[in-house]
Amino acid sequence: MKRLAVMIVMLIHCAITHAQNKAPNLPPVAQLEKRGYEHRLDPPGSFTSASNNFHVYYYCLHWNIDPAVRYISGSVTSYFTITVAGNELVYDLDNNLIVDSVLFRNIPVAYLQNVNKTVAISLGTSLDVGSKDSLTIYYHGMPPENGFGAFSQTKHSGVPVLWTLSEPYGARDWWPCRNGLDDKADSIDIYIIHPSAYTASANGTLVSTVTHDDRKITYFKHRYPIATYLIGIAITNYTQFSKDLSLQTGTLPVTTTVYPEAVNYFQNNIQPLYNALQLFDQHFGPYPFMKERYGQTQFSWGGGMEHQTNSFITNADEYLMAHELGHQWFGDKITCASWQDIWLNEGFATWMADLFYTEHFRPEHLPAVVAEDLSNILRAPHGSVWVEDTTSVDRIFDNDLSYKKGAFLLRMLRHTLGDAAFFNGLRLYQNDTALQYGFARTADLQHNLEKASGEDLSYFFNQWFYGKGFPSVHVTWSYNDGNIEVIINQTTSDTSVSFFKLPLDLRFKNTTQEQTLTIDVNKNNQRFTLPLNFVPDTVLIDPTQYLVTYNNTATHVNSLPAAAPLTLVLYPNPAKNILHVRTNSDEIRNLQVQVYNTAGIQVMQRTVALDENASFAISIVKLSAGMYFLNVTNNDGKITTAKFIKY
Repeated sequence: MKRLAVMIVMLIHCAITHAQNKAPNLPPVAQLEKRGYEHRLDPPGSFTSASNNFHVYYYCLHWNIDPAVRYISGSVTSYFTITVAGNELVYDLDNNLIVDSVLFRNIPVAYLQNVNKTVAISLGTSLDVGSKDSLTIYYHGMPPENGFGAFSQTKHSGVPVLWTLSEPYGARDWWPCRNGLDDKADSIDIYIIHPSAYTASANGTLVSTVTHDDRKITYFKHRYPIATYLIGIAITNYTQFSKDLSLQTGTLPVTTTVYPEAVNYFQNNIQPLYNALQLFDQHFGPYPFMKERYGQTQFSWGGGMEHQTNSFITNADEYLMAHELGHQWFGDKITCASWQDIWLNEGFATWMADLFYTEHFRPEHLPAVVAEDLSNILRAPHGSVWVEDTTSVDRIFDNDLSYKKGAFLLRMLRHTLGDAAFFNGLRLYQNDTALQYGFARTADLQHNLEKASGEDLSYFFNQWFYGKGFPSVHVTWSYNDGNIEVIINQTTSDTSVSFFKLPLDLRFKNTTQEQTLTIDVNKNNQRFTLPLNFVPDTVLIDPTQYLVTYNNTATHVNSLPAAAPLTLVLYPNPAKNILHVRTNSDEIRNLQVQVYNTAGIQVMQRTVALDENASFAISIVKLSAGMYFLNVTNNDGKITTAKFIKY
C-alpha cells in the first residue's frame, strides 16, 4: 500500500509540476556506435508508426526498474496538442510490452496493441485542431533483447548495471512515445523507482531522492525541448563527483557519474572535458542547457551516446568526451530532421573533437589526425555524405561518410569562407529561431552560412554533400621572369561530379624559401599567372590538407603551351544599357578595357575582372547612340578588338 500511495503522489505531482512550468589514438567512435545501433533497427518501414495528428509538449515518466532484472513497469503521461482533428491517437510501443490501461481525463478508454508495434487509443470523443489534453498509459513487460539494445543489462565488477540507449529508433522498445524526428517535448519529468542500494542517472537536473524502505525514488526534471531518442536513464551503484565550471554566461555544474572502481581514473582524466566545454562555449555560442547542467555517465557499451545534458560514455578518452559534448550543440539543441542529414549530428561532433579540439589542445597531433581521417574518407570513392538509404544502419552510421567526410565538409567550408564568416555562420545557425531546440536539414545550415558569407554555396553542397567521391588535382607549372604559370586539371572518382570547384593552395618552395598561393579553380585547363620572387624547385598541392583530394600530381615544364588568342563575344549587340562580353580565357584575371568611338576618341576605360565563366559586363548607359570599338588588352599586352552598336 505504501508503494501505491507513493505512485499516486508522484502522478499528482506530474500534473502540478507541468501546470507550474508549462513547459593520435582516436577511439573508433563511429564503428563502436554502429555496432550497437545495428541491433536496434528492424526491417524497413517499421521505424515509427505513431500517428501524426498530435504533438507532445510534455512527458511525465514513471519507471519501476531493478538493474538486476530485465523488466520495466510504470506509466507515461503525455500532454499533447491536436494537429489534425480526430478521436484516436497512435503511439509507438514494442509488442513485448503490455499495456495495462489507458486513462483519458481520468477515465479508462479503449486501446488496441497492433502488430506494427503501436498502441492505438480511442479517446471516445473528437478533439479539434489546437485543443490541448493529456492521457496516461500504464504498461509493463520485458523489453526486447536486441544485442546492445535500447534497454541493456550487464555487470561491472559483479554489480548489475542497466542503461537505455534509443538512437535511432529504440525508444519504443521500452516506453510508449512518438518515435520520429518530427516532435520534441518542451519538457519532461522522470521518476525512477529502484532498489535503494543503487543510484539512478538521467536527463536534466536531479530534484530529489526519497527512500522508502528498500526502494528509492529519484526525480529528474528537464525544461528544454528534447527529441525522444535523447531521453536516457542508467542505474547501478554509481559514485559521482562534480565541478562548477565558469563559462561565458555564468557557472555550469558539470557532473561525472561513474562506477566506484573507475572514480580515480575519471578524476585523473577529466580536465580535457572542461577544456572542451569552455572552447565550444566560446566559439559556437553558450552551452545550450545552461540553466541545468552537463553530465557524463559511465556505461558498458561501446563508444558513447549524447543523451541531452547527460552523455553516456564508456571511458574518459578525451576525443570521445569532446565528441559527445559537441553533440549538445549539434544533435541535441539542433537535431537532424532526417537520418539523411545525420552528418549535422555526427559530422559536426567528429569535426569538433578530431579537428577543432585537437587544433587547440593537441596541435602536435593534428597532422596525424587529419591524415587518418582522410585515409578513411578515401575508402569511399563512390559515397556521398547525404544518406540515400535510411533503412540501413550501416549507411546511416557510416564512419567514412557520415562521420569523417562530414567532418571534412566543415574543414573545407572553413577554408573556403575564412574563419570570420564560417564561425559567424555556425552561430547564426545555432541562434536561428526557426531551428534552435528543434530540427534542421542541411539546407538550413547552408542558408545561415550563405547569410554570414554573402556567398552562394549551392555548388559546394551539390558537389560535396549530395555528390559522390572526390577529385584528383593535376598541376602543370613553369617559372619565367618572376612569374609562376600553372595549368590546373582534374579527374574525379565518381561520375556524379564532373568537376570540383576548389580554393586550391599551392606551396612553391626551394631549399631556402617557400610561399603558399591560393587560387580559385573553376574548370579544367584553367591557366593562372602568379608573381613569385624566387625560383622554386617543388610545388606541393594542398600542403595542409584542407581538401579531400587524392593521387594529386605536379609536373614541371620549361614553358607552358602558348595560350590561345583571346576572342570576344559581345551580347546583346546592339545593346542599350549593359554590354556582356564572353571570352575564351582559361585564366581568371583582370583585363584592361577601352571603348573608342568612330572618330578614334577614347570614351571609356575600365579594369574588369573575369568571372568564373570567363565573362564580364560593362555599363554603356552614358554612351550616345552609335557604333563603338571595344579594345581588351591581355596580360601580355596584346589587344583584341570587337565592334558593338549602342542604341
